[in-house]
Amino acid sequence: MLKTFDIVTVKPDAADADIRKLRGHIVSAIEPDQIGVFIYGLERVFCVHPDDVIATGMHLPDDEQPNPARIVHVTSRGEVSDR
Repeated sequence: MLKTFDIVTVKPDAADADIRKLRGHIVSAIEPDQIGVFIYGLERVFCVHPDDVIATGMHLPDDEQPNPARIVHVTSRGEVSDR
């Protein structure tokens, strides 16, 4: 089961060809049809389907996580919102 701040790799057959095989970490709440993933190499958040990522088994270290009181919500266009 995926959790916020899990480090993931985007699957090679993911819907968004621009981020296939890239690594990042989850920055949003986990929704059944979408999650926000900060892609390291592109330094940008992408909205992806949870089935399009593979958990690496690693988690962003506590000292690198933003304030845990604020969960990020991401729109379907990959924009961070303050809903």
